[in-house]
Amino acid sequence: MAMLKHLYGITYGSRGPSNSIIKPDTDNTAEIHLSVFVLGNKYDISSLRNTAGQLFSDFLEEESKKGWFCDETILAISKLIGPHAPQLANQDLIQRTLDFVWDHCITFMKDKTFCRLLADGDMLHHNQVFEFLDTVGDPI
Repeated sequence: MAMLKHLYGITYGSRGPSNSIIKPDTDNTAEIHLSVFVLGNKYDISSLRNTAGQLFSDFLEEESKKGWFCDETILAISKLIGPHAPQLANQDLIQRTLDFVWDHCITFMKDKTFCRLLADGDMLHHNQVFEFLDTVGDPI
């Protein structure tokens, strides 16, 4: 619905009672932004992809201020950077998300959902796990 409304002139991510596409700050907000980003990527709608990617990143930053992450947010992150992530033409959001996870590695390592997914091999690509663990060991 967000993609269709965007195509018909309602800016995705707009605030306000009459233009709101999603309700802000729900537990599945990251998943919604990621889904819209993937649609924008699939159909090569750069304005939708860019907006959804920025809203996804902004949501992660905002949620990090709490000092913990919702399970839904961690699951959305794993869908983007994990071994089962879709192949995206635009890798910018993937890199921003990896940088975010590395920057908040201590917080993530305290999260049971993140650790479970990491142990099961579902959180990161196998070639990123050692880099992440090195970062945790030396988070300076």
